[in-house]
Amino acid sequence: MNDMQPPVSSTLLLSSQVEVEHRRQVLRQILLPIVLLLVAILALAVFAVISSVRGNVSSSLLSSTALILMILPVMFGGVIFLVLVGGAIYLISKIACLLPIYSDLVYMYLETGRYYVRVWSDKVANPVIAIRVGFDSLRRLFARIKSRG
Repeated sequence: MNDMQPPVSSTLLLSSQVEVEHRRQVLRQILLPIVLLLVAILALAVFAVISSVRGNVSSSLLSSTALILMILPVMFGGVIFLVLVGGAIYLISKIACLLPIYSDLVYMYLETGRYYVRVWSDKVANPVIAIRVGFDSLRRLFARIKSRG
């Protein structure tokens, strides 16, 4: 057995440890901030409702707060959409630089394929055409003999 390769059981153990660490990082770095942000927005909304019921804050201030709380998620979605569109534009511009090279290559292969299709279809059709020409020649010969006699 090769000394450089670990046994299968330690490889599986290492893989499971990596997966556990990955799950912890996903929880800590992605899910926890999103949940905390949603809880904070919900707490602000609850605070706005409670303040309006008690009458401590004017309704125009509460409507402004509610409007801000409604606009924030839309703005966040808009930023994500903007990043995706910008990434798509960048990707398309990079692909467009490569297209002439590969389109010429595809065109060359298509022309080669067209040439071979034409050559082989001619090879297949030539015997059929020769037989039909032969039969047509015989028919004309018999028609000429019949018209003379």
